[in-house]
Amino acid sequence: MLDLHTHTTYSDGDHTPEKIILNSIENGVRVIGISDHHKAFFMEKPKLKPFEDYIDEINYLKKKYKDKIEVKAGIEINLNFNEVGGESRIPYEKLSKTDFVLLERIDGLVTFEDPNRYHVKLKDIGRIVEKINSRIGLAHTDLFKLSEIYSEGKGTEYGMDYVISILKKYNIFWELNTRAEHKYFDYIIGNWDSPQVIKLFKKLREQNIEITASTDTHSISDDFNIKRLRLANMVASGEIVPGIDQISADIIATSVTGFFEKFPGGH
Repeated sequence: MLDLHTHTTYSDGDHTPEKIILNSIENGVRVIGISDHHKAFFMEKPKLKPFEDYIDEINYLKKKYKDKIEVKAGIEINLNFNEVGGESRIPYEKLSKTDFVLLERIDGLVTFEDPNRYHVKLKDIGRIVEKINSRIGLAHTDLFKLSEIYSEGKGTEYGMDYVISILKKYNIFWELNTRAEHKYFDYIIGNWDSPQVIKLFKKLREQNIEITASTDTHSISDDFNIKRLRLANMVASGEIVPGIDQISADIIATSVTGFFEKFPGGH
């Protein structure tokens, strides 16, 4: 079981990297990724230490807990900028020191805020990805919404094919993010046997797109839900497949927090 997206006191998280790692060990997570926001792209007044301190600490913790858990050093980069030329501030030289990079807010897709005017589009992502040596993933990205953006008047099927072709071309992984605010994980589980969900996972498998699972933990008490993470890992690994395997009502009831209360109409 893996959790490849968490935040710590190096950005907007409530806990130290070591606290996140210890909680993961306690809950049976085998691979944990620390992926703090880079200070140039998140808060106006970040409570951050230098990037080098961040990487050094995670590398130290990798060795300290190597017999109990595999620790990965990551970074989350915001691609939705506040100004012209914001893309030029991406710290490519630093990213080469990480194990993976999560790209968020592609095409201005934002959960909590209105999109800013200057954002990187999926169709242009190659110019960024080709400068990064680490593994690249899309953070909390609703592929259904992204597919609609690239439908080009030909329907969602064309849009989905295009989106997946870009993931394939640049070897980009996609995460199932269990943080409730992002909604699309709840939508997938709540519509498990729908043609739309079946089609998405069928196409991802056909193109060998890697799927990961994550909690996007900022606070353990608020965001870390082991039942949701376990279910996301089952889906990501292909242990259960929409259209083939059934998810029992009790698993949905205990894993999908408040889905039917918050979103009774679906997606």
